[in-house]
Amino acid sequence: MIHEITLKLPSYAVMQVLDGLYHRLNIWRYTAEYLETGLVREPYEAAECSSSNEAEKIADCYEEIIHTIEDQLSGIENI
Repeated sequence: MIHEITLKLPSYAVMQVLDGLYHRLNIWRYTAEYLETGLVREPYEAAECSSSNEAEKIADCYEEIIHTIEDQLSGIENI
């Protein structure tokens, strides 16, 4: 069962949260790419996981969270 949580944060804090989520998303995407191809991107930071498939699934989760937040922000004026 998934429980939803409502947070009240100032807009600048939400933007900081999004920034951190985008950073983690990129790390997981780069990790998947590295595990699949051996290609290293700069600046490089890898996450620990067992396969590129696992890294992609985690990245997809971050992407879903980002889209959920951005969709909610799109309905708010003056942000």
